[in-house]
Order: sequence, then C-alpha cells, then structure tokens
Amino acid sequence: KLGENQFYYHEIIDYKAIDETHGEIGTIKFVNDQTMQALFFIDFNGKEIIIPVNDRFIVKVDKEEKTIYFKTPEGLIDMYLED
Repeated sequence: KLGENQFYYHEIIDYKAIDETHGEIGTIKFVNDQTMQALFFIDFNGKEIIIPVNDRFIVKVDKEEKTIYFKTPEGLIDMYLED
C-alpha cells in the first residue's frame, strides 16, 4: 500500500497542480520517467511547465480532489511563464 503522498505515475495524469507561490499552475499531462530525473509535464493554458519529481517539491497529494500541491524552488516556474 502506498503512503499518503505516494502515487503511481499513471494515477496522477490530469491532476490539478497547485504551487505554493503561483497558485494553480495547470494540469499534469505526462510524467517522463525515462530520464535520469523523472519529470512532471504540466499544461498551463497551452504553456508547458516541467517540474522534477522530487519529494522536496511535493507538499501534499490529495487523491480525493485529484490535486498535487507543490513548493518549487524560486524561479523554476517563472522561467516557463516568461514570454
């Protein structure tokens, strides 16, 4: 049995992603686990945000609400949202 903040990658597709600083940052569309570091690919109004799968960045996984709460390093999300 998985712990509270543990999940299988296929389970979290279409989960809402909420960042502590930026609020709702989109929907998880894909998890790439074929790289050295697994990565969340999040769709934010047509822009792609990539967040490393890292326990330090995941605050909470709410399976009932289908939401993952993140606390990402300063500047990580900003670099994807800049024009």
